[in-house]
Amino acid sequence: MVVLGRQYNIPNILLLGYATLCQGTTPLSSEEGRRLGVEDVVNIYRIRHELYGSVIIPVSFEEALEKVRISLSNEEQEDEKDLEAERADPDLDDEQGEWTDAGSVAASPKSVAEEIVSSTADTRAGTDASDSDGHAIGSSYADPASQTSPAEKDKETVDSGNTSPGLERPEDQPGLASEQERTDVNTVSLPSETPLDAPLSAERPEAQGYPEYEKERFEEPLPGGEATPDASSSRSGGIPTINPSDVRVPELSGPAGQVFRFLNELTTNNFDPVTDNILQWFKAMQPMPDSQILCQIAQSIVERAIAGQRGQVDNLVRLCKEMVKRLSKVKGPKGKATSGGFLFRDYLGDICHENLKAVAALAVPAGKHTAGDRRLLLIEFIGELAKPSAKMWTLGSIDKWVTALLDPNDEEKVATLCMLMARAGPLWHTSPKKFRTHISRWFQEMSNVAQRTSKPRVRTLLQDVIGRRNLGWVAK
Repeated sequence: MVVLGRQYNIPNILLLGYATLCQGTTPLSSEEGRRLGVEDVVNIYRIRHELYGSVIIPVSFEEALEKVRISLSNEEQEDEKDLEAERADPDLDDEQGEWTDAGSVAASPKSVAEEIVSSTADTRAGTDASDSDGHAIGSSYADPASQTSPAEKDKETVDSGNTSPGLERPEDQPGLASEQERTDVNTVSLPSETPLDAPLSAERPEAQGYPEYEKERFEEPLPGGEATPDASSSRSGGIPTINPSDVRVPELSGPAGQVFRFLNELTTNNFDPVTDNILQWFKAMQPMPDSQILCQIAQSIVERAIAGQRGQVDNLVRLCKEMVKRLSKVKGPKGKATSGGFLFRDYLGDICHENLKAVAALAVPAGKHTAGDRRLLLIEFIGELAKPSAKMWTLGSIDKWVTALLDPNDEEKVATLCMLMARAGPLWHTSPKKFRTHISRWFQEMSNVAQRTSKPRVRTLLQDVIGRRNLGWVAK
């Protein structure tokens, strides 16, 4: 009643709600405290003290300390039980925790997705020198047995005698004309005149999680109001994004090309048969499917989601749910069999983590309309997978996103974090207690940054999303 009375400016409801809470003697629940906010909770307990102050019997500090210790210990035990229940899987071996601990890879210096980025950047470094306007994505997760030296690749590309029947040589394909595009058969080429982003679909305005006018609060135009040229060709780090309608995959591109061909065929009308084909193709790998190929599938799905092809996000979200549900065992990075569904979720979280950092880094140099759409598309994809019907994201993955984006010195990272919380926060707000406990910790850190920062925009963005959460995620 207090929240509704304040929201709709109805004094009678507000006063009745306050009076009811102040009259009560039972402690407020965590849910009530979050909805009311700090100021209301303090006022209610102050009025209660004034009403019932003489009834309170003082206790010693030692008794209070012991009570607090027991209460906090019980909460920690409940959180640990919830986390263990989430990760319980008979197919997981004991050593898997080093690299699949809810999206964390603390035992290794770099996460799996960061290794993708580093090898991708190395592949692109050689091509950027000859054509700064081109974009290439190296297949860093190709089968090691299929990898050959550059000389062997050139020989396979040029020598028609070694071309398999039914396959066109690269020089005969209309889309591959330059020598640079024929250098690596595992390279996906994009035309330089095609932008990497696509406008948001007009059919899904409600999926953004915030109105159109609110985007202005997260994004600021560059000085002079003009966007600079797209800087994606010069960026390093992060996972590149591509437009699927403009991708030309060579026939000899191995698993990477096969994944792109499957995704090109994926539509609402043929979702079931294409999904079956993807899973059958993946499971048919002998002696056991490789986790590297699974990571490449996850990477391709995220790239396709950011590309913004109309109506594709729903199909990609459904595909992710089917992958988690139907994948059995795969060969993990250590060569041991492990749960394919859990590993796919972990890879998907790592790849989204790198993309969140990448779109934030590109927001200023690439211009508002170029990088802004990619950022919104990525956040929409994450938000769709945060719905109760999907429950794709682990606490470890979300914690990595918040830690990476809560940088008081980087306004675009903070803007990306606030947009993510505005989109997915209401969905996580209704999650079990373990999620709500972590959400409270993240928002406390955001509140601390808002108080310490000297940047007005950072403070405004954080205070805005914190205020929306305190009002029960009702837009101000």
